[in-house]
Amino acid sequence: MPGPGSIDGIISSLDTTSIINAILQYDSDNISLIQARQQQVTNEMTAWNSVSAYLLSFKAQASILSRDSAWNTKSATNSDDTVFTADVDSDATPGIYYISVDALAQQHQLASQGFSSSDATLGTGSVVISAGDNAARTITIDSDNNTLSGLRDAINSADAGVTASIINDGSSGNAYRLILTSNETGAENAISVSMDLTNGDAPDFVNSSFDTPETLTWNDNATSSVSLGSNASYTGTENKTYTFTIGGTGDQTIGDGDITVNWTDGTNSGTITVSAADTEVALTGDGSDGLTLQFSAGVLHGGDTFQVQTFSPELQQARDAEISIGQDNPIHITSASNTISDVIDGVTLNLLDTSTSGPNTLTIDIDKNGIADNIQNMIDQYNSLMDYIDGLMDYNPDTQVAGTLIGDMSLVNLQNFIHNLVVNPIDGLPSSLNRLMDVGVITGSDGHLSLDQSTLFEKLDENLDGVINLFKAAGSSDNDKVEYIAMTDDTVIDPDGYDVNITQVATQGSYQGTGITDPSVENLTIGSDNYKFKVRVNGVLSGDIELTQKTYTSGDELAQEIQSQINADDTLGANDVTVSWVDNGDTGYFQIQSTKYGSDSNVETLSSSENSAALDLGFASGTSTAGVDVEGTINGESATGSGQILTGDAGNENTSGLSLKITLTADDLNDNAPEATVTLTRGIASLLSYEINSYTDAYDGSIASRVNGLQSQIDLYNDQIDDLNARLEKRRNELYQEFYTMEQTLNALQSQQSYFSAQIASLGN
Repeated sequence: MPGPGSIDGIISSLDTTSIINAILQYDSDNISLIQARQQQVTNEMTAWNSVSAYLLSFKAQASILSRDSAWNTKSATNSDDTVFTADVDSDATPGIYYISVDALAQQHQLASQGFSSSDATLGTGSVVISAGDNAARTITIDSDNNTLSGLRDAINSADAGVTASIINDGSSGNAYRLILTSNETGAENAISVSMDLTNGDAPDFVNSSFDTPETLTWNDNATSSVSLGSNASYTGTENKTYTFTIGGTGDQTIGDGDITVNWTDGTNSGTITVSAADTEVALTGDGSDGLTLQFSAGVLHGGDTFQVQTFSPELQQARDAEISIGQDNPIHITSASNTISDVIDGVTLNLLDTSTSGPNTLTIDIDKNGIADNIQNMIDQYNSLMDYIDGLMDYNPDTQVAGTLIGDMSLVNLQNFIHNLVVNPIDGLPSSLNRLMDVGVITGSDGHLSLDQSTLFEKLDENLDGVINLFKAAGSSDNDKVEYIAMTDDTVIDPDGYDVNITQVATQGSYQGTGITDPSVENLTIGSDNYKFKVRVNGVLSGDIELTQKTYTSGDELAQEIQSQINADDTLGANDVTVSWVDNGDTGYFQIQSTKYGSDSNVETLSSSENSAALDLGFASGTSTAGVDVEGTINGESATGSGQILTGDAGNENTSGLSLKITLTADDLNDNAPEATVTLTRGIASLLSYEINSYTDAYDGSIASRVNGLQSQIDLYNDQIDDLNARLEKRRNELYQEFYTMEQTLNALQSQQSYFSAQIASLGN
């Protein structure tokens, strides 16, 4: 059978396709109506998904202001960043500091005398070198490395805290010098070097000297030469250059009258008089520093110049940085480094130059600009959300186009709800600081929020904690030993607060040694055979704890030594302990207590295989007691303790995720009344995060439910469209079949007509 569209006008000359389409137009219109409804629902679903995205962006920005990190940041304002810069962290204490840099820390630097080349041969033997606390390194110098460059490489490989290099000072002879530089700054990092080399020239890092005179401009007629005097011995400490100029004019013969020679070292100046050849002449006055010269027989020429350079091995002293804090009567502080982080809590000073015009003014404050930026970002997200919702509910009379969700009461209610959250006062906060407008957030005539930074900064100065509570979740307790730590979005706020009942306080693990004779009664000597032991604190095993070898005359003195050495152990990390001596008269015992609370807190002692300290200290067979976690309930609901932290269990009706720090002792517990009542508030940022979650939660949120419902409608429309299309296609095929049958019938009738016409014509003939 011919396919659809292939029988138009074959016999009947009818437009079969158009006739069929006309017959099916009603059903086609129904499909179009359903598709239009489906598109409208799709647009609504897209709009609600976009509303959810805007809400999530708003929530994310609000959440930043609900965190401690948004409020703990500090800023530093420095009057002159060319003298020093300041880095601050959240621990920095706000304040104004007047700081002068009196000296910069510098590395120790030594230079050797000059050598003819970097490959100049040295003697053989050994070199011992170190800097600061670095262990002294002994370097063997033999035929493989007994050159200036060989010694340089050996020093650099020795890990002695010293870097060696070779410079060319540009002088005409012996221009190559070995330079030693300590790797660290500070007076304590001075270089120590000793040479034990024979059969060659050893680098000299100790003795100062004058270099051989060098001519600068020397007339061809000048026949005299200049050299150091036999008694020349440099007594200065700086490297400098003397410049000499022959006085007078023209040629002057030595011994034929006095010849004046002028000199300067750049700071000082003077003259010497040459009266006879080969006679030592000494410089006098400031800057002379033991320099003597002698001139050989011959001629000097007026105006000729020559120079003598001095050499002092210490190119740069090992020096500490020095700063002063204060103005009229400053405190002076030294540091081995130009990076100082232990003077002002939370502040690192990076020294760059010495002060020349008085102290810098360093102001440490909360990061007001950062806080303002975060609030402005939240405001921007709010305005964007409101603008988008307005667009969805708007009607344009010019284009007669309505917003996708115009008249949708769910969206109207959502907009009003968010607006009210932002502008209404927060329950539980003082009326002076319980609304955003109190910190300068203003609602304009267009409904947009804006921020007046001057008002915000004023409030931050007046009442920082109050501003923080306006945004963050906060808690207060009527017992200072029950401290609010945190809550989650699952924690419910009750204006009456929650009672806290503690049944077990957290304790610290401890170790009690066995009794020993009181060292004040019989002094205890710690020597080479009883100065080591080990300890396991909170499950971490220490390295060897090594006590200072001496005679101890009291239990308290020895307890302090034990505590210091345990807490200095690198392996234990932050697992610190306190050690005390318990006096029982002529005897007593040591008690070691972990500073950590809870069931993970414990202390054990172990003997060293090669030492008897544990036995002598009573640590060989003492008693170890593990700590316990805090136990109790919040609002009568179950809670789990970890150390001193008590947290409401997940799934609790009210207190899920509420965390408290319990520092009560056993004596503080009360069987007949709660230990504390904790009252909670949600600031605007925390409240927004909490409330918006009820809309945006992917599983239980109201928008998710709405979107799922719209998706179900879309799926239903798809099913209806598929069904109508199938029925339409079936009807179309049936109609084509009927028209095809009609054409076949017409074709048969036409054939019969032709036959009868032919027969009639035959009869006529």
